[in-house]
Amino acid sequence: MIKRKNIMIPGSTVNYNASGLHIRAHSHSDSSVEISGNGILIGGNRFDYEIDQDYDVKPGDRVVLYSLNESLDLRLQEGSKVKVKGDTRRAPSYSNNTLFIDDLKGQLWLPQGISDLELAVKTMNGFVKGDVAHKGTIEAMNGDIELKLHAPLAIDAFAIKGNANIQGMEPKGGGKYAPIGEPALGGLRVSTMNGNINVTYQRVVLLPAPQP
Repeated sequence: MIKRKNIMIPGSTVNYNASGLHIRAHSHSDSSVEISGNGILIGGNRFDYEIDQDYDVKPGDRVVLYSLNESLDLRLQEGSKVKVKGDTRRAPSYSNNTLFIDDLKGQLWLPQGISDLELAVKTMNGFVKGDVAHKGTIEAMNGDIELKLHAPLAIDAFAIKGNANIQGMEPKGGGKYAPIGEPALGGLRVSTMNGNINVTYQRVVLLPAPQP
C-alpha cells in the first residue's frame, strides 16, 4: 500500500508518495528535495540563472549583493558598467538607483569609470576577496575579508573575533584608517564577526573587462 507523506520545509510543504520510487521536487522556498531508496536529501540555495551580463549604472547608484552561503569575488574593470558573471538565484534587478543581486556564485566586476558608486556587499557564511575602489560596506559574518584597495578611501575595519590588518594607510585609532598624503574620496566599512580582515591600499590599476 502506498502511503502519502509530507515533508515540512520552512515556508512550504512537499508532498510525496512513499512507493520506493525515485522522486525529485523543489519547494517554493528555493530548497530541493530528493527521495530515493537511499533516503531523503534536502538541500538549499538553488542557482537557477547562469549569467554573463553588463548592467548600466550611473554616479550615485548603489550595488547591493547579498549571499547566504557563497564566498564573494570582487573585481574591477574599465568603463562604466557592472558585470555579473556566474550563477545567481534570480536575475539581477535595477530599481530606485539600486542594482540588486541575490546570491552569486562567480564574479562581480565593478566599474572604475564611475567613482561615485556605493557598495553594499554581504555574505553570511563565506569569505570576501578581490579588488575594490568604491565606498560603502563589505561584510562577511562568518569568514575572512581580503581586499586590495585601489582608491583613497577612509577605512573603518571591525573584526569582532579576529584581527584587522590594514596596510599602506595611516591608523587613526578605533579601527579607522586614512589615506596617506591625499584626501579621502569616501568611506568604506569592512566588518566580520568571525574572521580576519586584510586590506592593502594600492594606487589605481585599470583592469580589462573579462572576455566573453
